[in-house]
Amino acid sequence: MTAKRINSKKKGKAGELEACAILRKHGFQAARSQQYRGSVDSADLDVPRFERLGLHPEVKRCEQVRMKQWFDKSREDVEGSSLNPVVIHKRNREPWYVTMEFGAFLELIAYLYSDPVEYESGGRVPTHNPDEKFRL
Repeated sequence: MTAKRINSKKKGKAGELEACAILRKHGFQAARSQQYRGSVDSADLDVPRFERLGLHPEVKRCEQVRMKQWFDKSREDVEGSSLNPVVIHKRNREPWYVTMEFGAFLELIAYLYSDPVEYESGGRVPTHNPDEKFRL
């Protein structure tokens, strides 16, 4: 049982590092939160742009998808805050996926397509050109 748990932790760390590498490749500042914050309810990744957008990322690199369990844990982590849980997940030989609540997704899309002046007072100005397709 202990060997399986250690392997699981190594795989989780590897998944977080892989997700960070992809984010950095696309110009995001990203690091594993465990390295800096280390608290139980901190997000798996420290991505300042995600925080400004109100996103709390949970990273999973598993063969068995346990979306409800992962999402419930992420929801618990953000309870009492204004953050939205986001699960970034991948199985072997498959692409990365992002799962979030539909309402949070709609808010994000509305924000990205909004007039930047509308958000200027809050310091949240969209940096992504919504007319450009984002590719990994």
